[in-house]
Amino acid sequence: MHESFQIKLLRLHSDLRTRLRNVREVRKAVVFGLRAAREVFGASEAAFAMIKPGETEARVLFRIPQESEWDTGLLTKYITGKRPQIPWNNLLGPIRRRERSWGVLALRNRTQEFTAEQRQALYSITQILTDIVQTVDEERVRVVRRRIEQKLADRQDPKDLIYNLIHGLRSLTYYNHSASLLISKDGSDTLEIAAEQIAWTKSKSKRIGLRLDMDEEIRSHLGDGQVRLYEHRKAGWFTTDGKAAKVLPKLLGFCATPAGASPPEVSMICAPIATPDGTLGILKISAREAGVLGDYEARLVEEFIPLMSLAVQFSARTEALHERLLQSERKHALANLTRGITHDVNNALGAMLPLVQQMHEDTKSGHIEPETLRQDLEFIEGSIQTCRRIFGGMLAVARGSDRGLGHGNLRRAIDGALSVLEDGLKRRAIKVDLDLPGELPAIRGTQGDLTQLFLNICTNASDAMPGGGDLKIVARPDGDTVEVMIRDTGKGIPPEVVSKVFEPFYSTKQDGSGLGLSICRSILWDIGGEMTIESKEGKGTTLRLKLPVLDEGAKEDRK
Repeated sequence: MHESFQIKLLRLHSDLRTRLRNVREVRKAVVFGLRAAREVFGASEAAFAMIKPGETEARVLFRIPQESEWDTGLLTKYITGKRPQIPWNNLLGPIRRRERSWGVLALRNRTQEFTAEQRQALYSITQILTDIVQTVDEERVRVVRRRIEQKLADRQDPKDLIYNLIHGLRSLTYYNHSASLLISKDGSDTLEIAAEQIAWTKSKSKRIGLRLDMDEEIRSHLGDGQVRLYEHRKAGWFTTDGKAAKVLPKLLGFCATPAGASPPEVSMICAPIATPDGTLGILKISAREAGVLGDYEARLVEEFIPLMSLAVQFSARTEALHERLLQSERKHALANLTRGITHDVNNALGAMLPLVQQMHEDTKSGHIEPETLRQDLEFIEGSIQTCRRIFGGMLAVARGSDRGLGHGNLRRAIDGALSVLEDGLKRRAIKVDLDLPGELPAIRGTQGDLTQLFLNICTNASDAMPGGGDLKIVARPDGDTVEVMIRDTGKGIPPEVVSKVFEPFYSTKQDGSGLGLSICRSILWDIGGEMTIESKEGKGTTLRLKLPVLDEGAKEDRK
């Protein structure tokens, strides 16, 4: 090996380590190394090829010059370790990533053969590039961890935090089928899907809330804390050491749907989660092709389990607080409603009492006039129906709070809320315009929660129009959601206040509790819905809701 070449080689080693020390993109590191190696070795052509996870053939990603042709079959065999016969004028060096063969740096001369010393020299360069690629990957892991830890410290919404974790793992592991978080609450014998990201489609998962039975064998697997990697073969699921696996893959194969409906899972990582408060869960990520998930990815997932455990614990505590707040608000709302409708009920009862007394006197004296009696009875019947309607609506909120019902009727919820408020709306000269289709799908959530949701919203709308106005409610199915618009023509909300109206205990009313819209947000958080608000002072307020449709499979499972 010529002395000048050795000097160039040593200089290249130094350049790679210093100039790529802070690089954050693998592509930049590889392109720099490819160009530098071509110059040092005096090669007429150069290329970098790799095999993407799940693929079986190499792709040439960079080539110099651009029009040069390369034998991808040769490069594929080299990357996969099949020891191909390398042409005399080709020089190949391996680059590893994630502890497995990943790519190849290729040089070619048209007329000159490379020496054994040059082959060894290229190997030393690709070793440095392998170390740099590993450093870039490690830094990416640290960045994701820091971001999640910061969100934990900032007390981000638990649901968003969990999805940020799942998304972060996707950016690190490249799983291309799905990721699911299942939680067993309060020592129950079921695992419920709390979060799920479908990687092969860009739509929301419809399986949230689906429950899977958990026996003692499954509980034992979750309790040992071991992260497991499974691969699917013709005979079923197996561990990486070749042992047949049935327990977790059998339970978690719920992503399998009728043939042709979704791609099959070929590998999966199952990571048990346990929190100090006794909550058990499991994080499962899966891939559609072999080679996407391996031991490296399993260890990487294991590294993030403590963060996921904190997120699950945070979610469980927040859900418990939301539940207590909801229960408190139900009582508070019923008390407020009782005060608000006392006037209407007293009017109805007060009007009935003298009529009943008069009918009693007419019966004793025998002076009964049939037509007068008929009119009085009709009036009494109307007053009784008014009381019945008001109390029926209140009971719908109180009795419908069972969290296990699982689905609600949107039309019934809207009608129930308006029936409670009907007399108050009439007294304030508020005109109600309902625009609902004949058929609406079942909504995820309980009937009581839905009624409470619209009761709070319509009460706020009524309070915003003390001098009368219009209340319009429109509902339209839209894919896997129902979009609802509630618009009033009230006094509106100042721009500086709009961002605060969802905060607990913040109220623009003198005697308001500040919990109405906060509870609405909590109900929507529980069922996976969304709410936005638009308002202009003096022109009214519009609320837009997106309510998730209950998946039929989940509905059957909850029965």
